[in-house]
Amino acid sequence: MIPNLDMIFGDFFDDPHIINIRFYNFGKNLLGHLIAANTAHEYDAIIATVTAKVNDFGKDLGEVDTSTITGFGKRKTNDELLASFKKTMSDEEPFIARSLGIDSTEYLDFYPHKISEYSGATKLRMNILSNRVNVAATANATALGAPLTTILKSFFTDWEINRTAQETQKGVVHDHKGDAITTRKALELAILTAIHTVGLKYPGDVVSAGALFDFTLLFAVTRHKQIDLVGTIEKEEIKELANRLFTDTATITFSNTGINADLEIYLSGTIDGLPTSYAITVKPGQSSVIKPSHLGDLKNPFLLIKNTSTINEGSYEVVILG
Repeated sequence: MIPNLDMIFGDFFDDPHIINIRFYNFGKNLLGHLIAANTAHEYDAIIATVTAKVNDFGKDLGEVDTSTITGFGKRKTNDELLASFKKTMSDEEPFIARSLGIDSTEYLDFYPHKISEYSGATKLRMNILSNRVNVAATANATALGAPLTTILKSFFTDWEINRTAQETQKGVVHDHKGDAITTRKALELAILTAIHTVGLKYPGDVVSAGALFDFTLLFAVTRHKQIDLVGTIEKEEIKELANRLFTDTATITFSNTGINADLEIYLSGTIDGLPTSYAITVKPGQSSVIKPSHLGDLKNPFLLIKNTSTINEGSYEVVILG
């Protein structure tokens, strides 16, 4: 097979199907991965370059709300950032406690004064609190996983960018679509350089190199209707529930309808993968409403369950919405 030179050396981000906001989100996500992987400082130069180009592109987009995935969004105000930060620190606290241990010093790095410190946060405290979360998320990136780490770290960056923009522009939002063409091209080239930089570290190792790049963010996610699954699972059996890429726009309601067996649910990169530290255990007669990112890396396409009993059969009901 003759290699496609355009895909190897060309600018494959120069694609009209990759809208600006998705490319901006992809750049921010890549930064989170690079920073987390930069343990030996081999990515210092490319992180500095990509950071500058992401910031320039974001300003020309009017500092759009990064939760919007179609077209141009509105500027996310400081009030909106604060509200999103408070909600995230509340919603994610159970997962952080389970991942790090509620009595651990790592957990206290996030919640030294309990969760109420975040629920009562003000804009005057936002810089301090978001920086604390940024530092703690960086230190615990492996335990928390890349998706959540990126979200937690983004609050400090977004707050600084938004505050600077408001100070310099007096809150005036201009239409920078023309400028965005130039800054987008600069970001495209910076990310292409990042790809080749990572490839130089992992020549021929698709898994290791690819772990830093979530290309699914570049294109619209196929919408799925509600899926209802009911079944039984033998002792120690691993069963596939779904094979698709999830985002946190979906919700998974998992009910253990049996009476004698604990069931674990998790995301895996293979159809027969064993439960990881992200696996959530649901006991007989109980249910759990779960965000996909709490089950593992969102790049893993297999939603699996395992019956942990060595003796008893189990049963389940699953509703996947979104």
